[in-house]
Amino acid sequence: STLMRSSAASDVYKRQEGLLVLSNENTIIFVNARMNAMYPGIREGERISKYPDIIEVLKKEDHMLEWGEEIYELRTESIIEHGEKSGMMLWFINQTQQLKQMEELRTANEIKQNILIQISHKLRTPMNAMLGMNEMILRESKEEQVLEYAKETEKAGEQMLALIEKAIYEAEKATGEELSLIHISEPTRH
Repeated sequence: STLMRSSAASDVYKRQEGLLVLSNENTIIFVNARMNAMYPGIREGERISKYPDIIEVLKKEDHMLEWGEEIYELRTESIIEHGEKSGMMLWFINQTQQLKQMEELRTANEIKQNILIQISHKLRTPMNAMLGMNEMILRESKEEQVLEYAKETEKAGEQMLALIEKAIYEAEKATGEELSLIHISEPTRH
């Protein structure tokens, strides 16, 4: 048990995680260096009740502890010896970087969503106008060469519209939110 404890403590110290080990009586039986840095003076033999902020974090649903500019997640693990609970390990895991990255991803997603909304409005609307005008040319023109140009324009416009729609659909699927501001009806085929 001592060998396992020192090995676990060594791994935790390398990752800069705090570790407290408590007995069944809630007495601290192990404190690693990171916990000493977070709680100067904390030592083995003390009752955990001497540290009410740790008790409060244990009661919280998210088990998050703000410590200066860092945010720690408190994870617990029961110690089972001979089939009986003999204590508990409290891991203080620094989540500051992960939470910062999540916020950056959230911001990037909002930017992407705004860009797609702009694509939806600023590209699809003129594309529909061009396809609508082109449809009028296809209906009303009698010149064979103009009709050929209009058919090529129609194909290219439909392909472009399909690409825009696909990009918006994929973004909606990825974000789980509807981004389309304007629904596009299918152009009439000739």
